Amino acid sequence: MKVSSTFLLLATLLVVSTHESDNALAATLDKVKQPKADFTVPACATYFESAVWRFDDGPKLWSLSLVPTRCTRSLKGAKSSTGLVIDAVIRDHSGDRYWKDGNNTRGMRDQIICHLAELSGKAEWNVEPGRPDVGYTETVRRKCNP
Repeated sequence: MKVSSTFLLLATLLVVSTHESDNALAATLDKVKQPKADFTVPACATYFESAVWRFDDGPKLWSLSLVPTRCTRSLKGAKSSTGLVIDAVIRDHSGDRYWKDGNNTRGMRDQIICHLAELSGKAEWNVEPGRPDVGYTETVRRKCNP
């Protein structure tokens, strides 16, 4: 059974507070190793207003059509938030059938970063897992659709 550090801390506090003085409690708390945690606070409550899979007859590929929120569009150039935008898409859609058919998470990542950095004002961001993974620089050169 896995016991959380929070549970252990609370158990220690309960035992110490019922059997020892306040000074002993303070000494015990000093000895308890607090876990270090880096929390990343999301930049936006929601990153996309909608996300819909559709078949694009032009390249003959399934496309995830993302409509970014105003907040997401405002993140252009905010490198610290780029990963959060990508994580939201991967979390919500990488298990979808059409994503799996293309099996190209890295290429999708480059397309999303490209849209955020280069085309953030576009009404819809269409990203396709069936497009080749050509690397970020080439993705940008091809206007986000390699």
